[in-house]
Amino acid sequence: MGMTGFSEMITVRTKWIDDGILSSEDCRQWILLGAGYDTRGFRLDLPSDGLVLEVDQPQVQQQKRNKLEWLSHHHKNPTEQDAIVDRYDPKSNSSLWISITIFWTTN
Repeated sequence: MGMTGFSEMITVRTKWIDDGILSSEDCRQWILLGAGYDTRGFRLDLPSDGLVLEVDQPQVQQQKRNKLEWLSHHHKNPTEQDAIVDRYDPKSNSSLWISITIFWTTN
């Protein structure tokens, strides 16, 4: 499969997802599963009482923290999985699984 149009597809998909998040007026919590280097918590104008919880492998979260340290005053750092239990509100959430199915195995 060629890569022709791949970046355009990713751009359109990102815009579509971002628009969906921004239009979810009643939602104040977003859970990004397989967050990787996703930057929605930094770049979207989310409500001030909103909470972005990011879940990924610990080494990925640490790399992200290191790369985005200079932005830490704008956004809560990528979340340690154990801390999610304390901060998670099951009455207010939206979960996003973006591009993680490629990592699933049959086991």
